[in-house]
Amino acid sequence: MNPSKFSIVLSGTLGHEVNGELYMLKPGMVGILRPGDKMRHIVPKGEDAKVLVIWAQAGEAKRNLDNTASLWRRAAAASSSSGVNTDN
Repeated sequence: MNPSKFSIVLSGTLGHEVNGELYMLKPGMVGILRPGDKMRHIVPKGEDAKVLVIWAQAGEAKRNLDNTASLWRRAAAASSSSGVNTDN
């Protein structure tokens, strides 16, 4: 089974290009690479970036993504009912 990859930006800016589409990621943002995707990372000239990269087996990655999405939905529902603003 092919692995999936998560790139979590800790500081700086990271260009995360997947299948020809470029996403500029800032701290706290996550880039995801699925099996079969073509990817390259780009750090803008004159800048630094710290990135945590996690490789996971494809089936495990999907399970983790599904669990994370569920947790985010529950957290968003709880914060909206408590009046907490979760928008950045």
